[in-house]
Amino acid sequence: MTLLKKIKLQIICGNGGKDTEDLSNSFFKLYLNFFKNNNFNIISYNLVEKSILFSTQYYQYYIDNENIIYKIIRISPFCGKKQTSFLKTLFQIHQVETKYTLNKKDIIIEAKHSTGAGGQHANKTKSAVKITHKIFNISIEIEETRSFVQNLKIAIKKMEEKIQKIKLDRDNNKKNNSYKEANKISWSHFDRLINLHQNKYISLYVENKIIKYHIKNISEIPLDKIMNYKQNNKENGAF
Repeated sequence: MTLLKKIKLQIICGNGGKDTEDLSNSFFKLYLNFFKNNNFNIISYNLVEKSILFSTQYYQYYIDNENIIYKIIRISPFCGKKQTSFLKTLFQIHQVETKYTLNKKDIIIEAKHSTGAGGQHANKTKSAVKITHKIFNISIEIEETRSFVQNLKIAIKKMEEKIQKIKLDRDNNKKNNSYKEANKISWSHFDRLINLHQNKYISLYVENKIIKYHIKNISEIPLDKIMNYKQNNKENGAF
C-alpha cells in the first residue's frame, strides 16, 4: 500500500518590496502549475498566504531536498533597474490536529464533599470531584451535579479541553518559531540562483552547475527538469 502524506508548501519572501512580492506570486503559480501538471493531489491553496497543501508519496524528497533559498536577479518591471530578490520554499509535513484523550493513569481522582447547594445531602455524600494531572500539574474541581459519576465525566472533559489548549498553544509556538527561523533569509547564502537576462532567457545555477533555458518569465521555469537533474546526480553519487 502506497503511503501518502500531506505536505504544505509555503513561499516566504525576503526583503525587496514590490519586486519580491511580484516574484513570490510568480513562484506560487509556478509550483501550483507544476503540481497540477504532474497530477499531484492538491487539497487546497491560498494565494494571499502563498501556500499550497498537497499529498504525495514522495514527501520525503521534498522535505529533504526542496527546502531551499532562491536568489533571483532580473530587470524590475516596476522601475526598469536590475533587482536582486530572495525567496524561500518551505516544505513541511502537515500536522492534523487531533483531539486529546485523557489517560486515566496520568490523573489522581479525589471524591470531596460538595460545598454548594444541596442541604444535608451535600454535606453527607462525597459527590464533588477533584482530578489532578500528574504530568501537567493542573487540577480541576467539579461539583455541578449531585452525582459523583456525572461530576467525574464533566471534570475529565474539562481536563481534556484544558490540556488540548495547552498542547495547541505549544504547537503554535513551535510553528511560529519555525516560521521565524525560516524567514531569516540570508543575503549571502542561496541554493539556486536564477538570472533572467533581459527577459529572454534564464541562467539557473543549481548545485554549482549552470543550466540555461530560453524562457520569457519565471512561470516557465522547468521545475521538473531541475528536480530530475538534482535527483539523477544524487543517484549517480555526485552529491
